[in-house]
Amino acid sequence: MTKEKSNEGILASENAQLKQKIAILEHELCSMKMLCGTAVESGGDTQEMQTALKQSQELLQSVFCSIRDSLIVLDRHWRIVLTNFRGDASKEAPPDVVGAPCYIIFMGRERPCEECHVLTAFHTGQPVCVEKTSPITGQSFDIYAYPMFNDAGEVELVVEHAHNITAFKQQEDALRSALREKESLMREVTHRVKNNLQLVASLLQIQQGTMDNGRDSTTLAAAQSRIRSIALVHEELYQAKDLSQIGFRTYLEKLVPKSLAAHSLGRSIEYELDLEDIVLSIDQAVPLGLLVNELVTNAARHAFRGKATGRVYVSFVAEGDTLVLCVADSGNGMPEGMDIYTATTMGFILITNLAGQLRGQLSMDSGSSGTTFRLRLPRHETGTRFKFDHTERETNGT
Repeated sequence: MTKEKSNEGILASENAQLKQKIAILEHELCSMKMLCGTAVESGGDTQEMQTALKQSQELLQSVFCSIRDSLIVLDRHWRIVLTNFRGDASKEAPPDVVGAPCYIIFMGRERPCEECHVLTAFHTGQPVCVEKTSPITGQSFDIYAYPMFNDAGEVELVVEHAHNITAFKQQEDALRSALREKESLMREVTHRVKNNLQLVASLLQIQQGTMDNGRDSTTLAAAQSRIRSIALVHEELYQAKDLSQIGFRTYLEKLVPKSLAAHSLGRSIEYELDLEDIVLSIDQAVPLGLLVNELVTNAARHAFRGKATGRVYVSFVAEGDTLVLCVADSGNGMPEGMDIYTATTMGFILITNLAGQLRGQLSMDSGSSGTTFRLRLPRHETGTRFKFDHTERETNGT
């Protein structure tokens, strides 16, 4: 980015200097015309006029040769009136260049270019800027065409300035190539992270199958679910166009049914989703995905005790600059006096820590017809890296 700004500054400075030199050229050309006109009117070439004309021509040539870029003065028939021969002051222009059409000399064409910028400058009287690649050399140029007016206010000549941007184009291509390589590498890393997380979850599943203790088995199942929710974020990132953010609607459409299926304990639990197309950064997606997984998992395992069926509702919508997540169930409700911020279970400690990381406001409304959790968080707040805080609470179960 710094290099691009530096290049832009150099171009702006060179263009400003070029405009000053073109102004000098216009002044000198007018002076030469005035001297020629005075000489004709006086009927003779005085020594003084010849000296002034020679000085003016020398100054004009000096300005031309001091410009590093190609500078060409053209008439209405695309004929070259003056040129510094592509900005190389050490070379004299070939004798057949002056007076020849520019499209033959510089573009290798037999007729003028389509949508000719020189012709546009003649017709509009306005400066024109285009980018072109020479079919002869393969080099790229930013070309500026500046109209020059006569005493009657008509465009008499056009000064064409060609700035070679081949090196800039090559740098741009190199940056694009490096960016593609970096993106490919990031996708590979994301894919490997997802595979490794799934491998860890599978190992925990195998370990779970060897356990006789029901509580330990449940703990490992909860750990698997949390790991898979993170793996799903990386899976969505791998498939996304932008590796820095994911569409959270698609993510939740996959996460909710998977979490319910893994923890329904044989119950028939239906679910309803009300989701808007909201894009989140990975810093928000990972903790929010864990939080949703935790709420849905808790609902599936604990909300419907004594019931064969149940229903879970998940919504995620935007209200201005605030995002609102709602997870509700039709279960039995929480025990009376339940406070999620003082609860000692692993699940509630994790939920409140994640809400804090997201700079969110978490609330719970519970009754005999079910429980509703609502989280309000700022849309663009990235929060801090997750830090598990249980200083004043001892964990109890999952």
